Amino acid sequence: MGPPPSESGTGAVVEGHGTLQLQTPDGRQLTLRFVALGGVYYVVPAAVRTPWASYILGRGEAVIRLSRDREVPMGASLVLEPELARSILERFRSLHGERAWSRYFAGRTKVIALRPGAPSAPPSEFDRIRDEFNAVAPSYARAVASDPVDAYLRERSTSRLTQLLNGLDPILEVGCGTGSETLPLLRLGHQIVAVDISVRMLEELRSRAEQAGVSSQLTTVEGRLARLDDALRAFGPGAFRAGFSTFGAFNLERDLSTVGPALLAALRPGAPLFLAVLNRHALMPLAAAIGSRHWGAFSARLRNPIPADSSRYPLDVYARRPYEISEALGSGFQLEALEAASVLAPPDDLPRARRAVGPRGTSALRRWDERLARTRLGAEVAEWQFLTYRRRADRADGV
Repeated sequence: MGPPPSESGTGAVVEGHGTLQLQTPDGRQLTLRFVALGGVYYVVPAAVRTPWASYILGRGEAVIRLSRDREVPMGASLVLEPELARSILERFRSLHGERAWSRYFAGRTKVIALRPGAPSAPPSEFDRIRDEFNAVAPSYARAVASDPVDAYLRERSTSRLTQLLNGLDPILEVGCGTGSETLPLLRLGHQIVAVDISVRMLEELRSRAEQAGVSSQLTTVEGRLARLDDALRAFGPGAFRAGFSTFGAFNLERDLSTVGPALLAALRPGAPLFLAVLNRHALMPLAAAIGSRHWGAFSARLRNPIPADSSRYPLDVYARRPYEISEALGSGFQLEALEAASVLAPPDDLPRARRAVGPRGTSALRRWDERLARTRLGAEVAEWQFLTYRRRADRADGV
């Protein structure tokens, strides 16, 4: 284990590593490995689904037991400086050993800082969303590409966008992340204005676009869906001939009341608007929860928002039916097509099920999924839905 942690005169660990006990919401004690620097304890979630991490980050505080008779309240926050996060992860690797690193921490980029003393104020919902994406930005593109379900969904959305957006520029993208769909469209010659809540995600996207030699076609803007009018103020009315938002933005905002007017102003009459949204009444997550007897996941999937970490998502997620999206967009948009993004793919939070299917099963599952995705029933029960709207041209809005 190496030398013991060194302590300051107040008893706080200044530098070192070891384990601490975190008090969970149900009163249990969870043992976590830590690295301490400058009196701050750093811990790393060892899985995608970590309810304890969402709990303390949502509250901005944690109760830590450092010894048998000493509990210390601490402020809890994500480490948002990439260099510091990388440094902490390297210390985890060197101090805790290659075996523990490979088993628990390899591939992780999220680091949580625990600071003894007065707890932090609970973060706002906006801050939680922004910070979560900032924290995972360095590994986001790799995580999407390496996950068979994510990769399949992005392949389908990119194919649909390629057909729909042919010959249309400039294009508005909301919630671009690190560019799973952005980069293929840029390579086809499109001009894109990409908006995202996370400045780190935008940095990663610009870096990837530069490496691909298409950065001159890309403009990035930091902003959120609910404040889209502010983010696009510099572009003026009717600046875009098409728009899209996939796998995130429309399911992370509690209130969509400002979205319709903002998109109506941004898009030209006749412009297509393509959305990939999490379906409120998806069949596969419920069936999988029943099959695995995971009643908590079944109950959580019926709630709205779906609570953080009841699925793979570390944030509350608002699953929505198509009519809810249409109501939010308003009468300025006409729904032209409802398609399934995926019907049979095992939910993202069931990696064992996906591994059990295997390569041959995956190939067969994909063929059946693509067939069902073309049916009306498949579209209704899909976990993710593709919605294609058209910005009406008969609006007397001066555009």
